[in-house]
Amino acid sequence: MKHQPKTADTTNREEEKSSGSSKGSSKEGKRVCKNSSTRTKIPSLFEYNNSNELLFWLVHIQQRDKWSCGYRNLQMLLSAVLPRLSLSNNNQKQQINTTDKIPSLKELQEYLENAWKMGLDSKGADHYGGSIVGKSDEIGAVEVNTILTSLYIDSVVIQFIRTKESRNLLGPFVWNYFNNTTNLDKSSCSNQIAEQIFVSIEQGNNDNNVNNNRITTAQQQNNVLLPLYLQWEGHSVTVIGIQKLENGSHQLLVFDPAKDGRNIKRILLNSIFNTTTNNNNNILSTIILNNQKQQIANKDCQLVLTTSHYSLNDSHIHNRKRRVNAVTAARQSVMKQIGGL
Repeated sequence: MKHQPKTADTTNREEEKSSGSSKGSSKEGKRVCKNSSTRTKIPSLFEYNNSNELLFWLVHIQQRDKWSCGYRNLQMLLSAVLPRLSLSNNNQKQQINTTDKIPSLKELQEYLENAWKMGLDSKGADHYGGSIVGKSDEIGAVEVNTILTSLYIDSVVIQFIRTKESRNLLGPFVWNYFNNTTNLDKSSCSNQIAEQIFVSIEQGNNDNNVNNNRITTAQQQNNVLLPLYLQWEGHSVTVIGIQKLENGSHQLLVFDPAKDGRNIKRILLNSIFNTTTNNNNNILSTIILNNQKQQIANKDCQLVLTTSHYSLNDSHIHNRKRRVNAVTAARQSVMKQIGGL
């Protein structure tokens, strides 16, 4: 998959020059002859509320082609988001048919076309010619954010781009997110959460007092956190946790749509009854972002951070028509490099 993430157009269109487009196909696009996927419910990645009622299963969805990873990761993300929505927001009720069903790929394409008709991401709409249903065009983080916004689901694109200072913040950001080191308020919107995490990192709060070689996942965080969508040139994955190694570096735990979810399920099922160190290592080898440094080092990366508790209204939608909702890591160093181009 040759897929290069599109840098979000925020306050300065110059930020988009060298990052390229997130679209891997031409504007005309290829017609989809056949599309299929394998869905696997993962038993050890569920959450309960205080009454021990099951809140959601995180579903691994395997792609059967070379272009649909963006859609499959969005489906995985929605498998966690939708059951958490109360649908007390009338706008969400109108846009989302049910919280019990993960939208199909075609439905996601229809959502994206509808988002463009709403006036969201006009540059993306122009690139695709306003039409994507039935085509095998790839999508990236910006399109995922656009779809979520059109559904009145709060999300933000977080960019780790252009400079070493920016890209090096990916690991600490994900670590702080899953460890909730900033004591994030449930009332915070996605932008506030992202900004709070960056402030926490700047203040040196990287949870350095805990034992290293520690694993943290969303299921440990009292129903506040959701998985993260991660995009880089060539592929995207769903981040479900993070491991901090003894040397202080980070390894992301991911659901990769290019992998077979049935193998992940089998290993995780075994882990429920066998928690030996050797078995845990088998789990990590299955869901870790293999060769992370080789895969994403020196590449622009984008996360999509989503909340289910903060409902968008028409005013939010109006504001997000002007520009993609995005935050750039180490923005000053990025803008300094742009100024030097």
